[in-house]
Amino acid sequence: MNMIAWLFWIYVAMGVAGLAILLVMMFLGGMDLGFDGVDVDVGDLDGGPGVGMPIVLSFISAFGGLSAILTYMGVHVALTPVISVVCSIGISTVLFLLTRYFLKHFSSDSTVRYRGLIGKSGSVSVSIRPGEEGQIVVFTDQRGRTLIPAVSDRRIATNAEVVITGMVGSAVKVVGRREWELGKEKKGKKRGSGST
Repeated sequence: MNMIAWLFWIYVAMGVAGLAILLVMMFLGGMDLGFDGVDVDVGDLDGGPGVGMPIVLSFISAFGGLSAILTYMGVHVALTPVISVVCSIGISTVLFLLTRYFLKHFSSDSTVRYRGLIGKSGSVSVSIRPGEEGQIVVFTDQRGRTLIPAVSDRRIATNAEVVITGMVGSAVKVVGRREWELGKEKKGKKRGSGST
């Protein structure tokens, strides 16, 4: 077997190995490897969680595949790695930019914005007293069941239903559900009497 044939098979091996590892990563959802108390995370080299290693492997896979094709086509042995490196850098750069774009634009935000919760109902999990912070449970789109610090002008016992009416510092302001419903009825009556 001559040198060109050896190079061809080395390039094929690189391309297949890079692609195989990429497929394993895709099916396993990352490259966190654990061995008896030792955890090695090789998915985070640069550009965000799980982006670095796939880009490196895509470069290796593209380099190996392109080099094998160029060698098979009879391109000069010195030009083959140069052309393959340039093309592989281009392919990896495009993949990197696409990955960054999709991670930035399509990842879910789990931050709960308290202003968006005004008018929502919740349940008291830690009793609330005037001047003291308690805690309520609210179901949010971002996190599902969420614990939120809450304050009120009145004492509200554990498990009572409340409605969020505003914000006070880093907590939400709440009133009991019955009080909130009575307030709505009074506003409705005022509007009704004002229109006659």
